[in-house]
Amino acid sequence: MNRPLVKAYKVKTAKLTGPVRFVLLSDLHSRIYKEGNRGLIDLVRNMHPDIILCAGDMLVGKPRLSYQTAADFLCALPGIAPVFFSNGNHETQYRTFSRSRYGNYLMSIREAGVCVLNNARTELETPGGPADVAGLELPLGKYKKFRKHDLREDDIKERIGERADDGRFQILIAHNPEFAETYRKWGADLIVSGHYHGGVVRSPFTGHALLSPYGYPFPKYGYGHYTWDPSGKVRCDTVGEKGILPRANENVSEGVHSSFPGTETGDVHLIISGGLGDHSVPLRIFNPREIVCIDAVRG
Repeated sequence: MNRPLVKAYKVKTAKLTGPVRFVLLSDLHSRIYKEGNRGLIDLVRNMHPDIILCAGDMLVGKPRLSYQTAADFLCALPGIAPVFFSNGNHETQYRTFSRSRYGNYLMSIREAGVCVLNNARTELETPGGPADVAGLELPLGKYKKFRKHDLREDDIKERIGERADDGRFQILIAHNPEFAETYRKWGADLIVSGHYHGGVVRSPFTGHALLSPYGYPFPKYGYGHYTWDPSGKVRCDTVGEKGILPRANENVSEGVHSSFPGTETGDVHLIISGGLGDHSVPLRIFNPREIVCIDAVRG
């Protein structure tokens, strides 16, 4: 396969004054799309993003495996748009095997212009106004299989602080979607995640993820675009749109971006990518590899 599926979603917010296009990358696991990942780089460029968000697991966190494919791909992205990256569990695990190799990996992508946000945050300017982006790195214990895990709002505050109370659009890069409710309570407006690889198997009827990496079926937050309204009620869109869509500020008919019912101003959004690659057992059923386009618009 020379290119992944392009999946597109639209989010509405009162905290932006104009449209902003994000491209979400996750779970590459050192996969190559054409030589030097040229196919994937060209695809990102053709999507014309304002901001690139990378939700981790770009390499495979095993001893003696090279980080170079992941680093080369990430290093090419700042030439397209600003890039914000946060570790997934594979990067965290890679650090446990070799701090020096992991350090070289981070140094190479930072020198290329990638903003690394491992339990850190920064302000940024977007075409739709100021925003805040934070990256949450969780300990490997939160990824152990065959058990339920908890994450408190205070755990997030200890790592990245309180949500800024300044009205800015708040983006949270959080590799693991298991704790989505806690991310929402912390105060994120847009949460981007990966990790589940689309659930490995997705329902051919609804598109929902059927398997969690923790080993249990039917995860609540497994794949797609989840939206909480101001009352806390959550809805899920696993359909979205396919292909590179016109920019939101172009002459586009209402509703072309998504078949999901229109969202309300003030909603919180979680978007979980099915991922660009695989590791160990490359199994996917009704679940193509994908790159995600997110058009945030004022609404």
